[in-house]
Amino acid sequence: MKKRIVEFIGLFFILAISYHFQEWIDHPLAHLTAVSGGGFGLGLIHPIIFTLVVYLLFTIISWLGSMIKKIF
Repeated sequence: MKKRIVEFIGLFFILAISYHFQEWIDHPLAHLTAVSGGGFGLGLIHPIIFTLVVYLLFTIISWLGSMIKKIF
């Protein structure tokens, strides 16, 4: 369980920094305070929702890969 939480938090930071890299370099404090505007109308929780979707996709692909490996 601890490993999964660390993976989720790591993915969160990787996605946040890579997607908004230029904003973090140019004006980090202004960007951080503007998060409440949110993406796609999700408000403050939009980074967590996007990270959860990517994390679930990776988990499903990993699970399918292990199932295929068991078959062959």
